[in-house]
Amino acid sequence: METMNRRVLPHFQHVAWHAVVALLCALPAFLFAAPPPAAEIVSLEGKGEYRETQQLDWRAAKVNQQVFPSNLVRTGDSSKMALLFPDRTQIRLAQNSVLQIKEVSQGKDQKTILNLNAGRSWMQSKTSPGGLIMQTPSALASIRGTDWEIVVDPDGRSTLTVFSGEAEFSNDQGRVLVGRNEQASAEQGRAPVKIQINNPRERIQWVSSRTIDAQRYRETNASSEARQEFAEIAALIDNQQLEPAFARLRKAVANAQTDSASARLLLADFQAYNGELAQAKQTLVDAGVRFPADERVFVALAQLSLQLDDTANARRHVDEALRRNPMSVDALVTLGDIARFEGMANEATDAYTKAAKIAPKDARPWLGLGVIEAERDNVAVASAHLDKATQLDAKSATAWGELATLQTSAGEYASALLAFQKALELQPDNVVMLTGKGVLELKLGNNDEAVNTLLRAGVIEPRYARAHLYLAVAYYRMDRPDRALQELQKVSELDANDPLPHLLASLVKVDGIEPAAAVHEAREAVRLMPFLKSFNQVANNQAGAANLGNAMSFFGMESWARHIAQESYLPLWAGSHLFLADRYAGDFNRRSELLQGFLLDPIVFGSSNRYQSLAETPGNFGTVSLRHNRGDDLKLIEPVVTVNGYLRAPTPVAYFTEFMDTHITPGNTALKADAKTF
Repeated sequence: METMNRRVLPHFQHVAWHAVVALLCALPAFLFAAPPPAAEIVSLEGKGEYRETQQLDWRAAKVNQQVFPSNLVRTGDSSKMALLFPDRTQIRLAQNSVLQIKEVSQGKDQKTILNLNAGRSWMQSKTSPGGLIMQTPSALASIRGTDWEIVVDPDGRSTLTVFSGEAEFSNDQGRVLVGRNEQASAEQGRAPVKIQINNPRERIQWVSSRTIDAQRYRETNASSEARQEFAEIAALIDNQQLEPAFARLRKAVANAQTDSASARLLLADFQAYNGELAQAKQTLVDAGVRFPADERVFVALAQLSLQLDDTANARRHVDEALRRNPMSVDALVTLGDIARFEGMANEATDAYTKAAKIAPKDARPWLGLGVIEAERDNVAVASAHLDKATQLDAKSATAWGELATLQTSAGEYASALLAFQKALELQPDNVVMLTGKGVLELKLGNNDEAVNTLLRAGVIEPRYARAHLYLAVAYYRMDRPDRALQELQKVSELDANDPLPHLLASLVKVDGIEPAAAVHEAREAVRLMPFLKSFNQVANNQAGAANLGNAMSFFGMESWARHIAQESYLPLWAGSHLFLADRYAGDFNRRSELLQGFLLDPIVFGSSNRYQSLAETPGNFGTVSLRHNRGDDLKLIEPVVTVNGYLRAPTPVAYFTEFMDTHITPGNTALKADAKTF
C-alpha cells in the first residue's frame, strides 16, 4: 500500500498543479470581463464610426452593434445614427456629430451620462429626474423631460430645445429651467439664457426615416451631359458616398449644362434629409420656375408639405401636379398618401386604384391599397394587394413589413415570421418592419421584447403613429398606465382623426376607476367614428367591455351607454353585439346578439378577467367565488370556480370552463337539494 501511494501521489500533484495554472490563467479574464453593453446602434444611414477612448483610430459601425461605456460614436457628412439604451432612452444623431458614452449604470440608482462634443442630437427619455445627464463643451443638461434636442456649434455654443417635459441647463456661471416648447443657449464662460422659439416642430423634422434614393428620378428630357452627371451622382449615392454626391449635385444645379429637374429634386431631398426644410422648399420653388411643365416638382412640394403636416398646401401642390399631368402616377400616389393621412380612406383608395390602372407594374399603388385594407382588417383583399407589391418590388422592406404585420393581425404567425425575416434581410432598420415585429411580440406575450422593438422603430421615425399605439399597449400590460396614456396622447397628436387611441384611453381610464375621464375619451372617439379604420385588433370580453358605451355604463348612465353603443354600432364588430346583448329586452334579442358576438370573435372566451389587455395576448386566468344566502326558509351555499384563457398555437384557441357546486337546504322541511353544474 505504501508503495502504491508513492506512485499515485506525484500524479495527483501534477494534476493539481495544472488545475492551479489553469485557474490563474482564467482569473484575469474573470476580473477584467467586458462590461455590459451601454447601448445598441439600431439604425445607421450613411457613414458611422466608433472607437474606444484610449484609441485614435475610428472603426466602421454597423446596425445592431453594441457599444460600451467610454466608447465614442460619430456620424459623417449627410449621415445619421440612432441608439437605444438599456433604460430605454432613445437618441438620434444628425450629420457630423460626436457622442461619448461616459457612464451607464443600472439598478436602483441608474444613471446615464453622455457627452455631445459636436453636432446635433434628438433624444427621448422617461428616466427619473437626474437619471440622464448630457454634457456639452459649454453646459450640462439634466433631463426631466421626454422629448428634446441639443445642438453643439463648432465654437462650443450649445442650444437646448425641449418639446415636452423639462430640463435644467447649467454651467459654472448659472442655470435655467427649460420647459415645454422652450429653448436655451449657453456659451463658454457665460450663463445659459432662454431665447424665443417660434415653431419647435420644424426643428425636429430631420429626425425621420426619410431616405435619399436617386432611382426614383429618371431624366429623359435633359441634355446628355445632364443625364451623364446625374447617373454618376446616383452611383455615388448607391455606394453611400453621400457627401460627395451632395457636393456634385450643388455644382450640377449651378451649371446650365448639367442642370435638370431630376438634379434639383434630388438636391431638395438631400436638404430635407439634413433638416434644411426652408432650403429644400426654395430649391423646389426655383425648380418650378425653371421647369414649370414638370409635374414632379409639384409632387415633391406636396410631399414636403405633408412632412410638415400641412395638408392644405400638400393638396394644393398635388392638384397643380395633376393639372399638368392627370396621368401622373407620382401625383396620384401622393394624393392617396395625403388622403390616407387625413383619414379619407375612400378617396385614398380611388387615387391608388387609378394609379394602379395607369402603371400596373408600379408597386407603390398596390402597397397603398394593401395598407388601407390592412388597416380595415380586410385580410383577404389586403393580402392580395401586398402580395402584388412584393412581387413587383421584392426589395421593398416596407412592403414585406406590411405583409408580415397583416399576417400577424390575422394570427398567421409562421407566415409572418418568414415575411419579417425577408424584410430584416433587406433593411434591418426599416420602421414598418420593426413596428410589425413589435406587434408580433405583443401577440406572443413577450412584452419586454415588444417594448424594445417598438422603441427601435420610434427612434428611427418618432412620428410613426402605429409604433406609439402598440407601445402604449405594451406599457399597459407591464402595469405602466401613465406611460401608456402618454403614448396614446402622442398617437392622437400624430393622427388627429383616429378614434382608436381614444377608445384605448377610455379602457385604461375605466380600469383606473376614472369614470369622468373615461367618458370624455369615449365621447371623443364617437366624434371621430367617421374616420375609423378598424376596432378588430382591440381585445374584447364576453360583456363587450371594449365598446365605447362601456365608459357610460361604468358611470351608471345606462341610457347614455346604450345611445353611444348604437351611435358607434358596427355590424361586423363583436364589441357592438356583446355589449348590447345585456341591454336588450327579451331572451331572443339578447341571445341573438350574444350569438353574433361569439361568431364574430370567439376568442372573447379567453379574455382576462381582471384588466383589459387592450390587444389579444396569451394567458390563463382563474376565479374562485362563493355565493351564500341564508333566510328563514332557505339556506344556499354555491362555490363557483371559473378557468379560462387564450392559447397561442398554429391557430389561436380560447377556452372557458366553469364549475358550480350548489347546496340548497330548506328550513321548513327535511328535503335537501344539491346539484353540480359544469
